[in-house]
Amino acid sequence: MTYHVLITKHIPDEGLIELKEYSNIYMPETEGKSFSREELFRLAPHLDAIIPVGDVVSADFIEIAKKLKIISNYGVGYDNLDVKAANKKGIIVTNLPDVVTESTAELTFMIMLAVSRRLIEADRYVRYGNDKNWHPFLFNSHELFGKLLGIVGFGRIGKAVARRALAFGMQVYYFDISQDREPELEVNFLTFEKILTEMDYVTLHVPYMKNTHHLIGKKELNIMKKSSYLINASRGSVVDQNALIKALKEKKIKGAALEVFETEPCVPEELTCLPNVVLTPHMGTNTVETNFKMAKEAAKKIIQVFNGETPANIIAAT
Repeated sequence: MTYHVLITKHIPDEGLIELKEYSNIYMPETEGKSFSREELFRLAPHLDAIIPVGDVVSADFIEIAKKLKIISNYGVGYDNLDVKAANKKGIIVTNLPDVVTESTAELTFMIMLAVSRRLIEADRYVRYGNDKNWHPFLFNSHELFGKLLGIVGFGRIGKAVARRALAFGMQVYYFDISQDREPELEVNFLTFEKILTEMDYVTLHVPYMKNTHHLIGKKELNIMKKSSYLINASRGSVVDQNALIKALKEKKIKGAALEVFETEPCVPEELTCLPNVVLTPHMGTNTVETNFKMAKEAAKKIIQVFNGETPANIIAAT
């Protein structure tokens, strides 16, 4: 029997070798391109599986995808999927929490360093405004060594960030509803309020759901130290974007490093004009190594379902 699998954007072919033995695969040939809504809905009734690559899988799509057996999400976050509608139809939904940890933690640390050391400002100065006056206080900035880092959400990625921060000589604290920690990590639990009021750096690593919507808003920003930095590499809507822009303009906090946005891929001009912000285009998993692993793992879950097996990381609607 030949199955039909749709992949909404081009992903590494090397990870799909085994899946191609089972299936006809529909995938855009050009990187970054997606199928149109019309194409998706035309193919929907024929599909046995789909790998969404950041694209929305809605209830009306699920309704007409009568043969669909699995939605194998290409990533960790799944707010792009109508999990409730899929569960109602008996469709398995999975994600990839195990293969994105290191690349996302690296990206988090990269943007934290960049905002702390004013890397983007310095780069622009050298490229476009070099007045040759290189003195000891040019782009005076802050080092991470000895600073207090508060990690909100202490899952796989939060722990991976902690390991990097400890290697840099930071003092690491965390908040998580489970208060889960690894004994070998020299970290301590703090309440959410203490993380906000006492830390030099606050980094967010929580999933997006109802109770994390605008987890950081006007109230939370107002109680952070004026010398503190906010780092968000989780989901855009975890932070109230308008409140953050206002706080940055009014210097309620020192700066921010943002990998995700409420309105992505659109980013407000107000945000892009601020000098005390580092911005990246949701690229935490965009490494050759991780994209290969994600493609292979997403394909593996589909093959398991086709073979009557139960894949790992099944998502249920909350």
